[in-house]
Amino acid sequence: MKKVLLIALTLVPFGAGHIVDITALVPVAGAAAFYALPFAVLGFLFWLGGQYAKAGFGPGAALLLGNAAGLCSLALFLWQFEWQTAETRDLFWAGLSQKYFTAAPQFLLGPVARVFPHPVTVLELLSFLLMAAVFALGFFRARKAK
Repeated sequence: MKKVLLIALTLVPFGAGHIVDITALVPVAGAAAFYALPFAVLGFLFWLGGQYAKAGFGPGAALLLGNAAGLCSLALFLWQFEWQTAETRDLFWAGLSQKYFTAAPQFLLGPVARVFPHPVTVLELLSFLLMAAVFALGFFRARKAK
């Protein structure tokens, strides 16, 4: 698979998160998307990590490029929600920063995040760590098999 395509596929969680967001108010489809899409995204990230290994990326480059969308989204989230006030927050960037993490199984990570003083920020961080770890597992598994 071409390396440019692999880098573009790192944006898939944004699309999945958007689908979860827009279907949230639809009775059956919203619940199905909320529970099923995060597991599909985790499976996809595992597969994508393997594709990065097969494409010949080194571990550093693969982990950085494969998680670049998540890192950018996390930085954007911190900028909008931790370093801006409600008056200076930009709704477009604030909303965009959450799309990536909406594709993670937040129903599993939420109870852990609630024990911390800033649960939403912790939830975003846990979501990123989970998604990055799944990508890394896929990468190192495929690299070992190679």
